[in-house]
Amino acid sequence: MATVACFRGRDRETGTPPRTQADRGGPKRTNQEQHPHLSPDRYAALLADALAEGSGPQRDQQVIEFELYLAALRRPALRPIADQYTELSLRTLAHYTDPDTAAAATAALNGLALRALANTTPPTRAQIEAVLRRILTPNPALPPAT
Repeated sequence: MATVACFRGRDRETGTPPRTQADRGGPKRTNQEQHPHLSPDRYAALLADALAEGSGPQRDQQVIEFELYLAALRRPALRPIADQYTELSLRTLAHYTDPDTAAAATAALNGLALRALANTTPPTRAQIEAVLRRILTPNPALPPAT
């Protein structure tokens, strides 16, 4: 979704757009050096910010993506394109977390984005962040994934 595409180009620590190598003033660093681990709270906040951007200038892009998904219901030839959008979201989020959590966050982001676009009262940023925090925060009561 456009939400993930918005987030994908941002610095993982600060949520700001990435700087060029010249802006950094040095040799290119590895991905781990550029972006330290995000806490679930910070990650949820950054994703909530990205989703909120979707109701601004990115709104038309999100509407088109949802229309693509709906059109693919009746036109199977469009399904590979819809699959590409889903895969982009999964890959982008899996870069920050494990694949299962990325899948859950992708599904939640899609639902939240649809609500933001289609409802008369979109979810608040606090509501969005609470849902994402619940998904992104490990539950110690659950056994570790194998």
